[in-house]
Amino acid sequence: MKQSEYDFNRCLFSPSSHGFLSGIQDAIPEFKKYDGKLPKKKVFTWIVVTYDLNSPLRKTITNYYDRKKMSAELAGWEVKKNGEFEEDVTNMLLGTNEDINALVVAYLIQFSMPEYIQLIAYLTMSYALTKDIMMNMYDHNTAKTFDFITDKIRILTNIIFGSGQTDEVMTARKALYQMAEKERIKLNPESIVKLKMDAGELPEDFNPHGKDYKPEKLKYISDEGESK
Repeated sequence: MKQSEYDFNRCLFSPSSHGFLSGIQDAIPEFKKYDGKLPKKKVFTWIVVTYDLNSPLRKTITNYYDRKKMSAELAGWEVKKNGEFEEDVTNMLLGTNEDINALVVAYLIQFSMPEYIQLIAYLTMSYALTKDIMMNMYDHNTAKTFDFITDKIRILTNIIFGSGQTDEVMTARKALYQMAEKERIKLNPESIVKLKMDAGELPEDFNPHGKDYKPEKLKYISDEGESK
């Protein structure tokens, strides 16, 4: 089984292109920061082959874990004589590697999937409803509403991961929900103020120019072009 047997040219980043590594790292900051035990080229290739919306494997292999396994082989990992991968690769396939889970989520949100926006909305509703319940503010419809929201979150999560009816393991879902929570906070000015007050400053990823960027002082320029 070889990559050359499949056409990945329609993917956001093609693993077979010469500038694959530099391209994906320049475009997605999380990939540039990756410093895990597994080699970058194989990890990044596995993510694209498994999760890219235009990956031929995502379109043709409906079984989620079969697709993960085949993608690992295409990325260059060999199956041992006992039919298993090395432990670190197995952890990646099972979704228990938090660093790689974060990369998967960072890659998926590049597609601006409407389901991701919906997920943020339903997580916001779940957050608000949970607060009401903890304050004893609920009625006979609350349980039904909570079940509906929870079911929607599960369905949207599976759609985003492309896992069909298979529920992604908790650590992978956690990475997705953490990213969605950051996006929810960015949409809420009150949450941004609270976050800054609690931490003393906003996280690095809130500033598109990087943590060391400091805006210059404002200058007044008159109609004649004179500055003060």
